[in-house]
Amino acid sequence: MAGILRSLGLIGDPLTPSRYLAGGGFLDAIMFLGCSPRIELARPAGASTDSFEFCHIHIPRPSSVAQLHAGRNLKAPRCPGCCKPFMGRNEIRKLSAHPDLPRPCIACGGLSTPVELNWRKSACISRFIVNIHDIHESEAVPTPGLLAGMKYATDTTWAYCYIDD
Repeated sequence: MAGILRSLGLIGDPLTPSRYLAGGGFLDAIMFLGCSPRIELARPAGASTDSFEFCHIHIPRPSSVAQLHAGRNLKAPRCPGCCKPFMGRNEIRKLSAHPDLPRPCIACGGLSTPVELNWRKSACISRFIVNIHDIHESEAVPTPGLLAGMKYATDTTWAYCYIDD
């Protein structure tokens, strides 16, 4: 995956085996919303090499099965049928155990798998993720060109979400 992201300009030099500096095309691959976002694209001077408190890209190893990726900003997913909250907040984390298992909506009773739910950009269910760190929630989106390039290279549709961890 690193080779694909490097060819698309998203990543640059490696920091660790799974973390990379932003690439030369990063600012073309990511569209920033708002007036003037402040983004640190390099480790601050004097910071420890163990510090990753700046914008960088992390590519975790893929998991063998799809799992829920979420953080503190997790919103209750919406039912694709009735658009109401699909389940209570306490039950959401249990979805990772069986992401392909249909479950009933608490509002309408319609069956949906966790993958079919509307996570409202606050989570995703996948085997593979690419994390862009130190960008504030909802401050940036991948460009259509980046998503199309990733789809072309992997033959998989890509989406994005904001995870506050």
